[in-house]
Amino acid sequence: MVKVTIKGTEYTVEGTFDFGYIGLFRDKQIDLYNLEEIVLVPEEDREGDYWDRAVKTFGIKGTSDEAVSEALTLYINNFEAKVQKHIKEINNNLIAKLAEHWQDCGTPFWDESGELSLPEHMAEFEAIQATDEFEETIDEIVADYIDEPNNGTKEKCDAEAEMRRLFPIFDWDKFLSNMKPKCVCPEFDGHMGFDVSDGFGFHTFCSAVAELDDELRFLRWDNM
Repeated sequence: MVKVTIKGTEYTVEGTFDFGYIGLFRDKQIDLYNLEEIVLVPEEDREGDYWDRAVKTFGIKGTSDEAVSEALTLYINNFEAKVQKHIKEINNNLIAKLAEHWQDCGTPFWDESGELSLPEHMAEFEAIQATDEFEETIDEIVADYIDEPNNGTKEKCDAEAEMRRLFPIFDWDKFLSNMKPKCVCPEFDGHMGFDVSDGFGFHTFCSAVAELDDELRFLRWDNM
């Protein structure tokens, strides 16, 4: 949970935002820079289009620093609670994005990302890769999660289980335990943006930037 405090033209965010495999974001990593038009202005200047959008999105009651702080605190904590309720789908969608990336680039990551390679499983991997099911299952994973809600309203495959089965040569535990969260950012439209890296190079997640909407879809995905 977090607590937002706004005083004059300064703000602080204290606490944590648990985003599953995406990472555990702490304090300054929970950044309100997208909302500067409302949090970094004097109380008497909170008006206009940005302010009206913020009032509607975050349920702000009044123009005081306290009113804005309370509304943003509640909004961020409620969004985190929703993420936690559907954390399996969120985690699966992150892995589905990795499947989509490998599908698009066709890169032999097991050669390029040596730190994550398990060569003792090469024969097992090659046998799976030679089957028609290999590409078909990756296609299914990508199709199940691309632009789809992660709020329990659609039945989907278990992306993590399937990717672990298809890629026994990849050190999934090492990969998932070394995610490097950079920032999580609430936005005026009610989306929650994030930036995360894994530190293993561009064949996995170098700097993945995305945002989740109210139904927890992964939008504006960019793996730089």
